[in-house]
Amino acid sequence: MLTGEKMSQVEVKNVRKSRFGSFVALLGVLSAFGAMSAQAQNFLINKKFVNVQGVPNTQVNVLGPNQSTFLEFNVFNSATGALSANMTDTLPAGLVGDTAFTPVITDYAGTVNGNGCGPGTISVTAGTVSFTSLNVPNIPAAGTNPDCRVVVKVKGDPAGVGNVSTNVTNTVPGASTSATGPGGPYASDPFSATVQVQPIIPANVSKGFSPATVPVNGNSVMTFTITNNAGYPLNNASLSDPVPATVVPQAGTASSSCGGTATISGQTVSLAGGTIPANGSCTVTVTVKGTAAGTYTNTIPGTSLTTTEGVSNTGPASAPLTVVDNLTIAKFHNYSGAVNLTQGQAFLVQIRMTNYSGALTNVSITDNLPAGIVVADTISLNNGCGGAMTTTALPGASSITLTGFTVPGANLTSGAAGACDVFFMAKLTASSGTLTNTVNPGNFSSTPAKVPDGPATAIVNASPAPGPSGAPGGGNWGSINAFKDMVDSGANALSAVD
Repeated sequence: MLTGEKMSQVEVKNVRKSRFGSFVALLGVLSAFGAMSAQAQNFLINKKFVNVQGVPNTQVNVLGPNQSTFLEFNVFNSATGALSANMTDTLPAGLVGDTAFTPVITDYAGTVNGNGCGPGTISVTAGTVSFTSLNVPNIPAAGTNPDCRVVVKVKGDPAGVGNVSTNVTNTVPGASTSATGPGGPYASDPFSATVQVQPIIPANVSKGFSPATVPVNGNSVMTFTITNNAGYPLNNASLSDPVPATVVPQAGTASSSCGGTATISGQTVSLAGGTIPANGSCTVTVTVKGTAAGTYTNTIPGTSLTTTEGVSNTGPASAPLTVVDNLTIAKFHNYSGAVNLTQGQAFLVQIRMTNYSGALTNVSITDNLPAGIVVADTISLNNGCGGAMTTTALPGASSITLTGFTVPGANLTSGAAGACDVFFMAKLTASSGTLTNTVNPGNFSSTPAKVPDGPATAIVNASPAPGPSGAPGGGNWGSINAFKDMVDSGANALSAVD
């Protein structure tokens, strides 16, 4: 122990019990350490914030807003008989009494009302903790432990700390303590405990659909994510998501990585009793069915999240689900929407169909090629759809029709569209210009009849083929650069570039 350092109550109790047989000797030791009054040494109280009601326990150093922790009062008795003890603890800003918890009295080993500890009257209000007429026997078996313990609960009060983490020190002056019994009356020395109380830090809520576009009566997985931005966990997290009427939650599909319980009630998906870890996130998912065509925005309002800590989401979370019953087509040259080609070059034409309706059979599609593009010498048909695709087009033709293939329907279970591609080879005959190749909705037919939403286009930027004939034949020689240097025999060199 450092010179002049104040002895702890545990150390003083140990000195009283083990090393000195008389009050005079004890007084001399206390005087040497500049410690507590002699009268106090037969009655001392200490306190600490701990994680559990019993023993052993661990000290709590950080407390989130509105989070509870156990506050343990350790009562020491070195008198020759039992003491009747009293104490009033006026809680500082940043702490409030947790009146939902029933206080307990235990002995040094944590046994409730053990070894004659208690009875007594314990009172907890928002602003004070007190006990009166607490029976505290002198228990030799306690050793350096307190003879009796009084355990209550307190909560972090965000109103008392503002927007910053604050070290809150809870001090009980000696004048707020007393005890009567052999050799008394007594008063304990002042005692304190400190805990850091953290402020309310808003959480984030986000949501989405996967897939975000589904066929009519197709499923999508709806997810909302809760992100905790604070360094303390969020407890008893609850959140309700009102889902639009035509986006129907499917019974038995709600699940939560937040713990607690995810439920479906009509059009409302809810989480109750969840826990979000410090600086972490969790999700609630549910399968929904889009029952009518349209775009539906699902919004979770701000402040929908509730937690024990008083943390909520400050802003809304929204996501759209698009429900369709349509067919779209897209077109590509060499897997791109626009390519640069030279005269005479063959290239791949790809037509993609994305189908959010039922399966389409006997499909036929015609590609009327623009001037400057013809069917290639080797057509090389490729059917990525289904069925037996054929064509009657010949090399050099300005149009090609692909017939007899099948476009798969949408998957209602996964919500995915039916999609496939057909391919053929074309050739560029033009030597210049921007050529737009378009397939119009009227160029498509199927069973049942389905009209694509709009045309599909792809572009070829044409340039002349290189050749020896130069300008007369439209050839392209490209370009050439020549460089030369002139150097004299002196120290300085002159140079030029042509």
